[in-house]
Amino acid sequence: MGVSVDAESHVVVAELTAHPGRALRMKRWHLGGLDADTPTAGRLRDTLRVLLEVHLNQREAARQLGVHPHTIAYRLRQIEAQLGYPVSERAAALHAALLVRDVLG
Repeated sequence: MGVSVDAESHVVVAELTAHPGRALRMKRWHLGGLDADTPTAGRLRDTLRVLLEVHLNQREAARQLGVHPHTIAYRLRQIEAQLGYPVSERAAALHAALLVRDVLG
């Protein structure tokens, strides 16, 4: 059994926070437009975080966020359009980038 995305992400964050400049560059590179300080970007980051925590289970993400599953599907399309790739391709890196944003801003 492999390491979970959450555990892997925390290891990456621990390593990167020893080098804050590198961590911030990594965060900006992985999050792109989702790193903006806007209500829309914040909502998409929150959705992304929950999706990653529930292993991309859209129904569970909808339940946790209190929205309809179609809303999650729509937000996921928005997220992936901004990122330019499927979330599943870089789940651990995205989770780490969100953690870096939480820790370093």
